[in-house]
Amino acid sequence: MREKGQSSLLDLDELGIVKGDDGSFKVRSKTLKASDIGPIGTVVQGKILDKEWMDFRGAKKLGLLMDMDMGEKESERLRKLALNKTNTVTLLGGFGENFGNWQNKIIEIVIESVEYNDEETSGMRVRIPPEATTQAKIE
Repeated sequence: MREKGQSSLLDLDELGIVKGDDGSFKVRSKTLKASDIGPIGTVVQGKILDKEWMDFRGAKKLGLLMDMDMGEKESERLRKLALNKTNTVTLLGGFGENFGNWQNKIIEIVIESVEYNDEETSGMRVRIPPEATTQAKIE
């Protein structure tokens, strides 16, 4: 039983959810960066939950909402991964054009040395574990 004066509203901030001006609800998540993962050679796994279009450095990019298991709270586990052309082609090659085949799949993100704007930097490359490719072909 709720005590008098106690709100029945959910704590959206604690849940990691944002209410938009239009009344819609979205998961608040941090965009994943190479520095969040580690040095060159680091490999982490994440599960693809959903897709969304993201504004990334002034351009629209396909982004993935990922469960990266990188924190204690669920809101810390959720990360957005902005897909570049290289990573998009990798995912298309592994799972096809139907996004339904991508959802709930485990992918690996590898930190590699990449060239960006004529400079060497750390970048994220997507890899599809062999078991994910086999499962996608069966489905």
